[in-house]
Amino acid sequence: MDAKMIGLENDIVKLSEYKQSWIEYFEKEKKLLREKIGYQVKIEHIGSTSVPGMIAKPIIDILIGIKSLDEIGNYIEPMNELGYEYKGEAGVPGRHFFRKGNGKVSTHHVHFVKYKSDNWNRHLKFRNLLRTNELVSRKYYELKKRLADTFSENRPLYTDSKSNFITIALRCPNNIITVLDELKSCTICPRNCEIDRWFQKGYCKSGVNVKINLWQKHFGEEPILSGSRGSGTIFFSNCNLGCVFCQNYQISQLGWGKEYSIGELADIMLELQESEAHNINLVSPTHYALQIREAIILAREKGLKIPIVWNSNAYEKVETLSQLSGLVDIYLPDFKYFSDVSARKYSDAENYPEIAKKAIKEMFRQVGHLQIDKNGIAVKGLLIRLLVLPENKNQTENILRWIAETLGKETYISLMSQYYPTYRASEFPEINRSLTPAEYQETVEILETLGFENGFVQELEITPEWTPRFKK
Repeated sequence: MDAKMIGLENDIVKLSEYKQSWIEYFEKEKKLLREKIGYQVKIEHIGSTSVPGMIAKPIIDILIGIKSLDEIGNYIEPMNELGYEYKGEAGVPGRHFFRKGNGKVSTHHVHFVKYKSDNWNRHLKFRNLLRTNELVSRKYYELKKRLADTFSENRPLYTDSKSNFITIALRCPNNIITVLDELKSCTICPRNCEIDRWFQKGYCKSGVNVKINLWQKHFGEEPILSGSRGSGTIFFSNCNLGCVFCQNYQISQLGWGKEYSIGELADIMLELQESEAHNINLVSPTHYALQIREAIILAREKGLKIPIVWNSNAYEKVETLSQLSGLVDIYLPDFKYFSDVSARKYSDAENYPEIAKKAIKEMFRQVGHLQIDKNGIAVKGLLIRLLVLPENKNQTENILRWIAETLGKETYISLMSQYYPTYRASEFPEINRSLTPAEYQETVEILETLGFENGFVQELEITPEWTPRFKK
């Protein structure tokens, strides 16, 4: 075997076509490891060099299973004698990492994990999936090639960008095709940007990972959502609207937040359930619909039982919402405008009224009217929010009439008075002020005159204290 056939500089991403000799390199190294550290450990060939036909960095990845991670001290010196450098966890909890090479070039990576732990099982399950599922293997091949071209000098980013593919593929191999292909030419919202979100960002400025600023139990929602234990609220960053008066503009427009994988999002949901929140409240989720769908499924497989609340701006496609059927329990759309002129002017949204009406009808089709349990907590159904704007710029009367005629007067309505001028509202004199008591009372009277049976009104509050303190 030619030693030049393996090895790569540590920070570089350069992929090679599959070589049969990689198996031979592994077997040779496995024999050396057995002789040096003993036969009590389990040794497996992992990574792309272990998958026939897969392109890979020419580095041999080896997984070693031991009874307990506390034993790692027994292996450091023998590994050093074989030319391996100990690197600790190297950013992966539950793993001890060793690299072998010459200076800046690595030829072998060894990962010590607890035998039959989640880390052990995950590595082997993904390897075996690639070996046996031709379609998933081909998609992974294509993704790796594109990522390598984009991140050729940034190996950590190259590695991180594969995480969502691996999470989805392990949970449901067929779903990875949908997620990968739809994000490759994104049309999940009415913007229809058709950009490749694995590498680019469209109107919503979002990539393949979800971006979150904050998650917490929130007590400022409608009483049927917050209850006594709070609503488990997840505030997503970025947005597919450009509202000039957005009270969450630091995250929706400025993009404050941190990226998380689908698996991490599922864990956040479970954490909120563990805190005894009444529900999982997804705030501004539209542009992450596909990733959130997979996270909900994963979280439910791990024990998530509380209702999912889809807290959105209603600028959504029926085709995307239909993929959430059976996963979302409560839809909480904010019907922002009945005026197309106002929607374009204040939210940069074409055809908003018609799109929102179709979206809300699909939500209603899925979950029906709101259902409340014996403790006064919503468990399933539709609750529509209306934020009253100065000078009635969103035409709330027309919105309410449409709801009454289309969905029925038993529809739950939340009439919000909490508008205050923020972000870019000062550029528009007509909305650069708070709501007057008369403006809000007029809308309340319309709600009552139309005969709505269920709903919520607010005391007139003019304060930014409604808004959570987001992290920059």
